[in-house]
Amino acid sequence: MSGPGNTSPVGSMGRAAEATRLVNHALQWEPYGGGDEYILPEFGIPPQTYYRRILRLLQSVHAPRLEAIDRQKIVAICLRKLGIPDATPGAEIRIGALSYDTLNADRRASKDQP
Repeated sequence: MSGPGNTSPVGSMGRAAEATRLVNHALQWEPYGGGDEYILPEFGIPPQTYYRRILRLLQSVHAPRLEAIDRQKIVAICLRKLGIPDATPGAEIRIGALSYDTLNADRRASKDQP
């Protein structure tokens, strides 16, 4: 069952599709500051949860393929929105239980590129 606010699709195809939706939204609204006012109506979650979810997603097997520059833009806006200063490559960022390794995330992304 899908609809507004449904953020738990079933199956790996559903997770991949939801991951693509989250990332596409981030890329679309990044030049305009993130589009926070559209996150709750579109995804049914508050912006802080959305940005943490994207950071976690970018490290998962369900992450859509991205150019390194797009990945960096998304990470930068997520960190900024979460109130975390820009991290240098190789920095490990902790957000609660989430740990984000900026250097290895970019290396993983470049390995995935054809």
